[in-house]
Amino acid sequence: MEREERIRHQKEFLIKFAYWAVWGGLVLAAVKMIGPVLLPFIAAFFVAWILSFPVAFATERMHIRRRIAAVAVVLLFYGLAGLVIGFLGNRIMLLGQELLGEVVRFVSETIFPMMKHFCAWTAGLTGETVGGEVLRTAGTESAEPGRGASDRNVRHPAAAGLRHCGKYSGDVL
Repeated sequence: MEREERIRHQKEFLIKFAYWAVWGGLVLAAVKMIGPVLLPFIAAFFVAWILSFPVAFATERMHIRRRIAAVAVVLLFYGLAGLVIGFLGNRIMLLGQELLGEVVRFVSETIFPMMKHFCAWTAGLTGETVGGEVLRTAGTESAEPGRGASDRNVRHPAAAGLRHCGKYSGDVL
C-alpha cells in the first residue's frame, strides 16, 4: 500500500511540474516575442506609478490642482533624470578614456618589450646572436642582396621570428 501511495504522489508531482513548466515556457516565449514591443509601455507604467505618490502628496497636503502638480512632477522627474544620465554618461566616457590610455601604456611598456625579449630568447636558444653578424649571414651562400635567401622564403624559425620582432630588417639572412 505504501508503495502505491508513493508512486501516486510521484505521478502527481510530475504532472504538476510538467503543467507549470509548460505554462512557464509559454510565458517566456510570449515575453521574448512581445517583450520588445511592450517594454516602453511597461517602463512608462512604472514611471507613472512612482510619480503618482508625489502628485498625490502635492494635491492633498499642498492643495495644488492635480494637473498642475502632475505636470510639475513629471517635468522635475525627467529634468533630474536627464541631468543624472548626462553626468553619468560624461563620467563613464572619461573613465573609458583613462582606461584606454592605461591599456595602451601597459601594452607599449610591458607586452611589447616582453615579446621582444621572448624573440631574443628564442634566437639565443638556437645559438644565434641577436643583431650580430652571425645571424645576418647564417644559412646563406652570400650576404649580398639578391644572392641569398629572400625575406619571403626564410626557413630558419629564429630569423623569421626576429623579422616580426623588429630585430631583423634586411632582405638577406
